[in-house]
Amino acid sequence: ETKISHSAIGEKIERFMEGKDLEKFCKQNNIDPSVAELAIAPMIQSGDKVKLAIIGTNDSNELHSDSVLITIATKYHDYGCSAARTLLIDPEESQKKAYLSLYG
Repeated sequence: ETKISHSAIGEKIERFMEGKDLEKFCKQNNIDPSVAELAIAPMIQSGDKVKLAIIGTNDSNELHSDSVLITIATKYHDYGCSAARTLLIDPEESQKKAYLSLYG
């Protein structure tokens, strides 16, 4: 199992938003890359020490493989968008039931 910190994942996302991968994505989707940018640094959290905040800094804790919270905010021209997602990895039965009760 590969070990990686929350801050390292955040840095990878930032590099994507500044590099050739973003240019390729924009070209494929007919988007002007010169006006696409991160509004705030992406936040990656996992494990039992999650802080439900949109703005913050990534810590150096290693990624836990149970649940991962990802928050990213981007800007295109004058439009801003913030999205947060929770990824459940090999969830327990109680987690599955809670998820299905909300999104099932």
